[in-house]
Amino acid sequence: MIEEIVGNSSCLIALERINKLKILNESFEKVIIPRAVEREFGKRIDWLTVNEVQNISVVTSLNIQIGDGESEAIAH
Repeated sequence: MIEEIVGNSSCLIALERINKLKILNESFEKVIIPRAVEREFGKRIDWLTVNEVQNISVVTSLNIQIGDGESEAIAH
């Protein structure tokens, strides 16, 4: 089993729509999402670990071309 992953909102939303969100919890020991992904997803799930991104300069640079959630997930 892979220890941990960082997810983005697209993944969470797509899996929830097909009622398969639990696949992440069953496949990984820890599923981490940045705060922006939590906001975009719009739900709190107990097995999702929400972390603050430390490298704000990377997020700012990425925000020129992509959204907050994707930028924070990459910067994580």
